[in-house]
Amino acid sequence: MDISGRRGGRLPVLAGLALLAAWAPAQARQATGPDIAVTAAVSSDFVSRGISMSEGDPAVSIGADVSQGVFYVGAWAGNASFAGDPDTKAEVDLYLGVRPSFGGFDWDFSLAHYAFPGQPSGADYDFSEVRARATRQWGAVTMGALIYWSADFFGAEDKEATYMELSGAIQPAERWTVSTAIARQEVSSDADYNTWNLGTTWAMTPKLALDVRYYDTDAHRLGDIYDRRVVASLAAAF
Repeated sequence: MDISGRRGGRLPVLAGLALLAAWAPAQARQATGPDIAVTAAVSSDFVSRGISMSEGDPAVSIGADVSQGVFYVGAWAGNASFAGDPDTKAEVDLYLGVRPSFGGFDWDFSLAHYAFPGQPSGADYDFSEVRARATRQWGAVTMGALIYWSADFFGAEDKEATYMELSGAIQPAERWTVSTAIARQEVSSDADYNTWNLGTTWAMTPKLALDVRYYDTDAHRLGDIYDRRVVASLAAAF
């Protein structure tokens, strides 16, 4: 999942999943029919856009994508919890998009909807977001930029929100990736903050990856979920 403000996909959120895709068997990627990818992950914490979505507790998730050519649809679900809210236990994301390549970049344009089953009456957690991402690879180095925008954001008093991120990754050795990102979340209810992360991913097998990552923000004043933390995540692809 990919959300922020008080809590995001995500897209969906493990560098290891992208690495697993790169290690997937070539014949699977060359299939002429729809490509179905299922991923599952367990993490020591559920962090999205620099903040904890599970109040620092472990998290599990599962997601599935169906793609045909440049088009794709998908769904993701994982446990979530918020302080003072004993009712909300999960987040469910639905999304669709296109991934074309032009101008020397790989692009990803999508629309996502985030739902929180069981949320308290009047909580107004659910929201939708339009997303755009561009990446380019130079040898072992990959650089990326993205922007997400919502007109009716998660629990925001004034609703509108924008998330912007710059990222970079390098593969210093076979099956190893070191990656980092710096981002800014802007919310019209005056809860803006900056966030950054740095970590490494080890592709243990073509279908299993371990990611260890440090996260921090400049908004510790807003609560414990904004504090610095180290997160270990194990992701599997099927």
